Amino acid sequence: MDLSEKSIWHSSYSVENSTIDDEHMQILQVYKELINLVENNNNDRQAFASILSKLTDFSLYHFKNEEKYMLNMDYPKFKEHKELHREYIYQVAMYNTELLSVNPPKLIDIINFVKDWLDNHILKEDIKYEQFKNERKISVKYTQTI
Repeated sequence: MDLSEKSIWHSSYSVENSTIDDEHMQILQVYKELINLVENNNNDRQAFASILSKLTDFSLYHFKNEEKYMLNMDYPKFKEHKELHREYIYQVAMYNTELLSVNPPKLIDIINFVKDWLDNHILKEDIKYEQFKNERKISVKYTQTI
């Protein structure tokens, strides 16, 4: 299975906000690190868990920025969106814990979960708050935390 084609940024990912798009691209970069391990037949679960932790850390950073942004625009589906973030972090944390167990999940299953989540979340959920902002001509800036 050629995973590299599954990790290419394409214009359909854009939410029409360059700062958010940049953060999504960074998440995709870390995701590519996971793919590289698998494609190079590196089954080092410790290395995979380390990169998965890096992905989780950056996702938490991004989610914090995104949630603040949604709150500042009074996005009506904020709670539902935040719950999706929480569910993702929980699932990735469970994968990370299970990676070092006696019966670890298959690396390809984790990669597929992350890719499906990224596709569905960016393409179906993240686009909604930006459309909401634009339709209502809300002037709110997306700011990044330190």
